[in-house]
Amino acid sequence: MKKTFFLLFTCCFSFVLFGQHVEKPKKIALKGFSLGFTPSAALNIYPAFQISADYGFSNTISFTNEIGFIPDTKKLGYRWRPGILFHALRSSTGGVSLGLAYNTRKAFVTTEEEILHAQGQFTEKVSSTSKYALNGFVGQGYFYIRLVPQCFIRFGMGIGTGLYSSRNMANEPILNNNIFRIRDGRFPILYLHLNVQYHFAK
Repeated sequence: MKKTFFLLFTCCFSFVLFGQHVEKPKKIALKGFSLGFTPSAALNIYPAFQISADYGFSNTISFTNEIGFIPDTKKLGYRWRPGILFHALRSSTGGVSLGLAYNTRKAFVTTEEEILHAQGQFTEKVSSTSKYALNGFVGQGYFYIRLVPQCFIRFGMGIGTGLYSSRNMANEPILNNNIFRIRDGRFPILYLHLNVQYHFAK
């Protein structure tokens, strides 16, 4: 009986000592600066090269900043989306964030038209540039997945509504300017988001 009791006591004591030496996995850290790349920006009506620059005031609240450049020679422009995120859930492998952002996009599209002269005896190609803009607030929801200690993937979506406008060189509205027959006014904003970030440890 004494041997059994001594054996159980030894096992329990050893388990307690072992447990004190095992460190709990740390939650994903979001405080400080993060830089990233957003490949999902290429899947857009106006594909763009887009990067991110975030700053976490704490592990709970972060300021986000997405900047994209439209590199097409006939579709020049940019996207800018500053916002704020509340990190509702965090674990050692990832988390969930919710927030609000302001989405702004401008694109300058160049098109060519053929104008007939001298009753069609010769034609002249004329280039014209039109400006398209979409601005408005969006709600954001993202999931985080840790890849390595300081690198993680952020994916999710944004949804909201904005003011759409299109203007030609004479600064006049463009009616039925594409296959979607979009006119100036309120327009829904919806996007999917996939971003790879590197967090600079403090």
